[in-house]
Amino acid sequence: MSLATMEVTGTGEVVAIEQVTVPAGSFEAVLVYGEILSHVLLRSPAGSPPIESVQRDVSYWVRGLGLVRSVSVGPPEQREKMLVGYDVRGASPPRPA
Repeated sequence: MSLATMEVTGTGEVVAIEQVTVPAGSFEAVLVYGEILSHVLLRSPAGSPPIESVQRDVSYWVRGLGLVRSVSVGPPEQREKMLVGYDVRGASPPRPA
């Protein structure tokens, strides 16, 4: 028997094309704003209120390379990811900062 069920929904919106600089270099990237809503329903103990959380993301995606920077704000704290190096055959070299 399951003690909980979880429903996760998310949205993302491309809002701009910007230059982004990370330790791996400077790139022209697509800026995406995202939001993820998690809804957990506990079956035990009986009568437990649902648990909801929202995570908001700002991420930069580069053609041929993928995600190069992401900042997520939501429980329990803010998290940041950055590309520090890469070796992808066919990927464009970084632009000078």
